[in-house]
This record gives sequence, structure tokens and C-alpha cells, in this order.
Amino acid sequence: MKKPTFIIATGVAACCAVFAAGCAGGKTQNLAVLSSNWYSGTGYNGFQPTICEDNAPEFSAEKITYKVTHEQLAEKYQNKYYSVTYGEGTYVTEFYAADFSYENFGYPSEFIEEYSEKGTFKAYCYKTVLDIPSVTFTLKSDETAPKTLEGDYVETESWFLSVKDYLRPLYSVQKVKSVTPNTRRPAKLEEGYAYKTYDRVYENFYSVDGKSVITKTTDNLATENKTSVSESIDLSKSKNSLFDLNSLDVVARATNLSAGSGLLQAISLYIPKSGTVENFNLAGSDRPLLSDETKNKELLTALEGKLTEKELYTPVEKGLQTVAVTVNYSGTQPGGAQTYWFAAIENKRNNVGRATMLKLSMPVSYNLGTINYTLESFQSNLWNK
Repeated sequence: MKKPTFIIATGVAACCAVFAAGCAGGKTQNLAVLSSNWYSGTGYNGFQPTICEDNAPEFSAEKITYKVTHEQLAEKYQNKYYSVTYGEGTYVTEFYAADFSYENFGYPSEFIEEYSEKGTFKAYCYKTVLDIPSVTFTLKSDETAPKTLEGDYVETESWFLSVKDYLRPLYSVQKVKSVTPNTRRPAKLEEGYAYKTYDRVYENFYSVDGKSVITKTTDNLATENKTSVSESIDLSKSKNSLFDLNSLDVVARATNLSAGSGLLQAISLYIPKSGTVENFNLAGSDRPLLSDETKNKELLTALEGKLTEKELYTPVEKGLQTVAVTVNYSGTQPGGAQTYWFAAIENKRNNVGRATMLKLSMPVSYNLGTINYTLESFQSNLWNK
């Protein structure tokens, strides 16, 4: 399943600052308060050598695999007309820094001159692969005839600057093969009724200053005119610090939200599917990973073991502390909000847990349940020795 078009409620924990370019017009923008929470010292706002690809053998990327499961809602909240069941899958993330060059990505001519003048420079790269093998649709009026289809596969790659430059986006691509619920009350289990099939590629090219973006969309299911390229879209009037949708995992990780603080972080996201900028708020809380207390303790114990093995957790009497970050859309778009859980930052100068993402819950449209991504295993993790 692809990342939703709308994902974050109202309020501001960002500091309000005036852009130098916008002073004359008196316009202000809410600049996000961000930290490099994946480092041992969260205040370091550049690129540490050990995260940079060209610093081998000291270099180490963070590579994590999450188990993906589908959870149905309580019966009284379920869709009354049909159900959807996703097969167990995986979500794999990779995070590191490397040299960025526009020549590797086929940039549009409008942006080439300014990138050519800037040359090669360091940037973060964040990659994800979501693989769900199957999805089954069942009409509740005829549960004897379910329809099982090939599931979802989504691959993303996003490049962006350091916290010093507000994780400003440079380039991203999202390759989506998805069977997505299409309506609340389908007449039958067919394409265009219960579900819609997507096979698309969204490629986003940002200007060096981050003030504009061009999106190239390829629809592999179209019979003609498969590829379209947008006009340059103005991003300079975004209400808040602007980020690319595909880097949201890292943006949420970089926020300075803590459980019980009552603070909110306002952000803006560029949504390639619609070619629009949407405003969101991130809210921190002490919400548990699971509502069932016994199961929550079991999950925390299991996560403690996985983190301890990678020296990302030192056993203490109070156990593993977590912070939940909920992403709420600040408009009128219906639907639930996705929530991240990260290892809480106990010491900003000795950040043992590196705000590692432990879990992500994403609601499925039309009251069709929740997709949960839960940390399963590490291939490698970030260090600052």
C-alpha cells in the first residue's frame, strides 16, 4: 500500500521566522524545529563522517526490516459492506549520506544551470521498499466469493539536505504498484468498484533553492500518453518548512516532540499525486505501541532485545521508553492519521537509541483496518564512535 495522499492536526510548535527573500513582503513561514536525532549527539546538524558513503570502512548505513501486518478494526467500527485483508509483508528502510549530483537523475533543463554551478555536494539518501504479497477483498453480502489479488509493492528513494538546511528536498522517486480500496460501498468486487489498480512512477525534481519542483508522472497502465511532466510548481509560498512526502519517516524522526509535552510541529508536504502542497501537524504523545497492556509489554521486551543486540539500548529498570508522533492533516480531508513510534531520547548528548523507528501504523481508507510496520531486524545501524 502506498503512503497516503494526506497524512498530519492544527497548531504550531515550529518557530516563526522570516525568510530573507520574503522580508520585503512581510511574509513569514513557520520553520520546523529539527535535530539530527539519528546521531549520538542530536545537536550535530551536518553530516557525520560515519554516515557518509565515501568514508569506508568507517561508513555504516542504517538498514532495518519491519514486519508488515494488517489489523482489522473492532467490529462496531468496521466497514459494513466489504472487508480487505492484506497478506503479511515487509518494509525495508535504508538511510545514509552520499555525494549528490543532478547528472545521476535526468534533471529538467530549467534546473540544470543552477545545479551545474553548485557542483557535487553531500546529501542524505533515504530508501524504502514495501512488499505486501497479496490483498483479498470480500463482500459481506457474499462472503463465499472473496477475490485475492497480487498485493502492493512500493519503492521510494529521496535525497535531501541536512538538518542545517531543514532537510530541504532535492530529488525523489516513488514507484507504486498497488491495489487500493476505491469506495466505501462497492456494488461488486471489480476494478473501479471495490478497488483500483495503480502502476505508476512519480519523479520529483526540486530546484537548488527548494523554491520550485517539477514532477514527472508515468502511468504504466495507460494506453496512451503514459508520461506527463508538470510545469514548474511554486513552493516558495508554503506556510511551513516544506518536505518531500517520501522523506516523512525521517522528518518525523527529526522532530523535537516528546511524550506529554503537548507541543505540535507544523510542516508542509509536497504531494506529487496531486501536485499540491498540503499542511500538516505532528503531535508527540506517550501513546503505547499496543492498546492491550500485556501485549504491549511483550512487544517492548522483544524490541529491547533487538536494540540491545545492536547496542541501541542499555537495560534500565524503567524499561524501553518510546514517544509516539501522530501525523494529522490540517484540512478537511477525511480519514485517520498515521502514527510513528520512536525510541525516546533520554540524553541529547548520548543518544543511545538514536530515535530508531520502532513501529508505524497507517489507517486503510473506508474503515478497512490498519497496516502496522513493526521492527523485525537490523542489517546495520548508524554509529558515532
